[in-house]
Amino acid sequence: MSTLEHNFAPAPDRAAVDSTYRVRAPMRVLLALLRRLEHGELHVRLPDGTLHRFGEVSGAPAVLAIANWRVAADTLTGGDVAFAEGYMRGDWDTPDLERLLDVIARNQAALERAVFGRGLTTWLARLKHVLRAHTKRQARRNIVAHYDLGTDFYTL
Repeated sequence: MSTLEHNFAPAPDRAAVDSTYRVRAPMRVLLALLRRLEHGELHVRLPDGTLHRFGEVSGAPAVLAIANWRVAADTLTGGDVAFAEGYMRGDWDTPDLERLLDVIARNQAALERAVFGRGLTTWLARLKHVLRAHTKRQARRNIVAHYDLGTDFYTL
């Protein structure tokens, strides 16, 4: 065995590397966005136990404990609805939901600018929305998905 072969570990499994990258790359993007916090303080604990602090020191910080790496990708692609669904699934938690939502709400403008950008990016996002199909069939699906709760729900 040559010295070169002896000093280097075997290459990691490509599927494992790709899987880790797909899950953690969106988290890096989300953490970069959180650096834009202008109001309040947020502490984020990742699934690997690392702690990140954002915003201004304000006494009692909001805390976000992320249990699943997919939270970032889901939130970046699905917005606030995906973030809320992650909470319901147990993908993230917080000791004070009101404080966390307050920090997010107070920083909404900065976070939206970071996600949607300005100028051309905003215009393209609006164009994509306008071009999205608004058919009766799609409207029916949306109504069923959001409002068709059935009589069992209302009898409660």
